[in-house]
Amino acid sequence: MDYNKSLSTISGKNLMEKDVKPVRFIIDDLLSAGVHLLVGSPKLGKSWMSLWLCLSVANGTDVWGFKTHKGGVLYMTLEDNESRLQSRLKKLNMPVPDNIHFALTANDLDNGLLKQLEEFMFEYPDTSLIVIDTLQKIRGSMKENTLYANDCKEMGLIREFADKHNIAIVLVHHAKKGFEPDPQDSISGTNGIAGSADINFVLKKHNRFDCVAVLSVSSRVCNSRELHLSFNDINCVWEKLTDTFEEKESERLSKMLRTFLEKEKSFVGTATELCEKLTEMFHEDFSANGLGKKLSTYQIVMKKYGVEYKNSRTHDSRQISLTLNLPEEDTKEPDDLVTEESDFVEEVTPETEQNSNDEIEFSEGQVRREKLIMFEPDVDEPKSNSNEESEFHSGQVHHPGPPIKERCEKAGNAYIYRIADNW
Repeated sequence: MDYNKSLSTISGKNLMEKDVKPVRFIIDDLLSAGVHLLVGSPKLGKSWMSLWLCLSVANGTDVWGFKTHKGGVLYMTLEDNESRLQSRLKKLNMPVPDNIHFALTANDLDNGLLKQLEEFMFEYPDTSLIVIDTLQKIRGSMKENTLYANDCKEMGLIREFADKHNIAIVLVHHAKKGFEPDPQDSISGTNGIAGSADINFVLKKHNRFDCVAVLSVSSRVCNSRELHLSFNDINCVWEKLTDTFEEKESERLSKMLRTFLEKEKSFVGTATELCEKLTEMFHEDFSANGLGKKLSTYQIVMKKYGVEYKNSRTHDSRQISLTLNLPEEDTKEPDDLVTEESDFVEEVTPETEQNSNDEIEFSEGQVRREKLIMFEPDVDEPKSNSNEESEFHSGQVHHPGPPIKERCEKAGNAYIYRIADNW
């Protein structure tokens, strides 16, 4: 070690002015250049997922809705043989192009693995993804004083290679036995393995025989999320059911659009023009292509917030139309509610009060809730010729808060009223 070597530094000003290349993504917002872990219990479906990801990158086909950038692939399936690998490829029923290569054997880190990979990259420089299945197969012997130090050193060697060639290396790894509340704690080995990776993909099932699993994505370079996946037994592909980040993002975008429309009333224009207006209001950068895709995908959630979306194609551009269509209860003023509700006030007689006593108990801090209150007419009371009087007794319900009578239904010798209370 050269103790006379000075410490290399860069000032904050120079760093901010430096032209630094952005992170390279092999799969947008899911898989970047760097070192990553794909972790799961044995026989859970990690190898099926790995092979499908490799074929998707080699073919340039999207993965769970994420855009994939086509590139060369090396899949090191070190626990397979040619017969089983060919059988898996046929089962997946995907094109197997020339830019994907397979390795069934390889040296470990102590015996020239990195040299083998250097030679491969020299011959196939378009390679963007290497998957090593499994990490344990290429690990060397224990050389450091502690397991943590040894894990950090081996992961560091793999990272240096990935950074040098600006590619993604995915290490398939096993999970610990037993249940861990945090999926990231189930990664086998010390924190030197889990902490050294840029993205950790942890595949877990509640029950081994379930066809549904959760893929926990913990990342330092893109959005962390949980993907709920279902295994298709026919083509052996993990199919996406839900994405927790998309659900949060759809709610967030819908709220922003509602705020925007409450001020602007409506919008008609291109995605670029909408991005400019949203950036001006919220001081946040928006991508025209990304925003257009989200508007189309999140329509159902946007409607819940009163945002109506339409798009049309003109001769030179695609036009986006946004309008605010709030539900009636969101547009009414509190005074209007009291005025309209006065026509539907009912009186609770001693008999009915006893029947509905439990249903009209209130406490401070309640929000709107509905009740069903049953009113039984007096048998001896003569029926009125008036349609209104024949339906129910008039009067007033004595309880805090304005009641809203929504509808009245006859049930035998009684009438059921739906009462909603606002606080």
